[in-house]
Amino acid sequence: MFTSTCEGSMAKVNDRDTRMTTVAQATKTNNIEILIDYLKHPSLNIRWNAAEALGDIRDPRAVEPLIEALADPFVDVQWKAAESLGRIGDRRAVDPLRKCLREGDHWVRRSAAWALGRIGDTSSIYDLISALEDEKKDVVKRAAWSLGRIGDVRALRPLEQMLQTDDAELRKAGEAAIAQIEKKRTSIDQPLGA
Repeated sequence: MFTSTCEGSMAKVNDRDTRMTTVAQATKTNNIEILIDYLKHPSLNIRWNAAEALGDIRDPRAVEPLIEALADPFVDVQWKAAESLGRIGDRRAVDPLRKCLREGDHWVRRSAAWALGRIGDTSSIYDLISALEDEKKDVVKRAAWSLGRIGDVRALRPLEQMLQTDDAELRKAGEAAIAQIEKKRTSIDQPLGA
């Protein structure tokens, strides 16, 4: 079922140490093709490590395969693919990440929220604003961080509502995001040479 341009080397990848060494070697040599093939490997650990490595390398050729990995049957691969898409920063990942933010597992929503902030596309603002209502605090914190990083003033009112919570961590996340947006807004309003 698993086919690869590197099938001969893949057949040898059967014990844990060999698997990790093989992924590490492909990463060290920036062998994108092998790492992309590893996203479809039968071993969960190889897929997860390949997804992580592709994010570290940040080669745009990995974007489409990582988008496909968002549908991997294992959450560990999904959330790592989402984070790697954020590290690469390619706008082709925005719509699939928005979908993950709305529908994914908690870990996937958390990573999608962060990745959308890294990419910085304003089309994700309303999805990130909706994520401020997520049941998981770490998703809310990452959504707030992303809204601050993107810096769109449309997020100010929902972030200000976060300041009313009893949760100190969420208030702090809201305050930090508001400060980032205000800083960006102030820097845009400043005349050159001021």
